[in-house]
Amino acid sequence: MEETYLYKVIKRRTRMSAIINGRSKYGRLYKKGETVYAESHTLGIMCFKTQEEAENFARDLSGWNYHHTKNFKVVRVKPIGKGKKINYISKFLTTNSLDTFYSDVRESVMATAPNGTFGYNGVVVVD
Repeated sequence: MEETYLYKVIKRRTRMSAIINGRSKYGRLYKKGETVYAESHTLGIMCFKTQEEAENFARDLSGWNYHHTKNFKVVRVKPIGKGKKINYISKFLTTNSLDTFYSDVRESVMATAPNGTFGYNGVVVVD
């Protein structure tokens, strides 16, 4: 049986979540070989079905939040659990904003999710 891999965008230097502050309860560290679980009551670990979709997201981030795509890395992960297509994400990425987003989802704090975004309860980091 062929392995199913997904693709996750992380910060290259720290291997932390790409867009969430590492000190946030929503931030995660993605070490090779480790199993990483999402914070409960969230959309899950944000992954992409294809490497191209992940690379497009990293490229978009470089123009939005950071100065250069060298800040990001796409790693392969194995999904844990059944994934869910994510259509909307929070516009704001502070811990307080995410708390608000998850407790009272309103259109005013929602943004369209990047193409190919899925959420999983957990992942095993392959790369």
